[in-house]
Amino acid sequence: LRNFNFQKSKIKGKIKECPHITQCDFTGASFKNVSISNAVFELCKFNKVSEFSITEEKNKNPEEFFQVTFQDCRILNSNFKGSRLIFKNCTISGLEITLEGKKNLIFEHCTIQKLRIKSKNTTTYKISSK
Repeated sequence: LRNFNFQKSKIKGKIKECPHITQCDFTGASFKNVSISNAVFELCKFNKVSEFSITEEKNKNPEEFFQVTFQDCRILNSNFKGSRLIFKNCTISGLEITLEGKKNLIFEHCTIQKLRIKSKNTTTYKISSK
């Protein structure tokens, strides 16, 4: 997908293959319990995304690679859930992440303000930068 506007959209179900989503606007969108193998979001905008919930497909081969990568994205006032999230060169302001299952969370060369990280076992992490 390239150059789509998903404002206030509700995205559900399974996404097959390894989608590469470029220059999309997800303002007010919801990704509720989306099953995905691997995805790359590049140059996308996530603003007021109330739920970005990505889960591994059940009964999947455990050797298959699973992660969601955000490359050069702008993420504002959003809530993400997942287990393997990678952020590269992103601008983040007002993001809450709830980690589930096998945890892998990576930030590379990001500008971050107001980041809150929680895990299912009630441990809460809060990171802030000016």
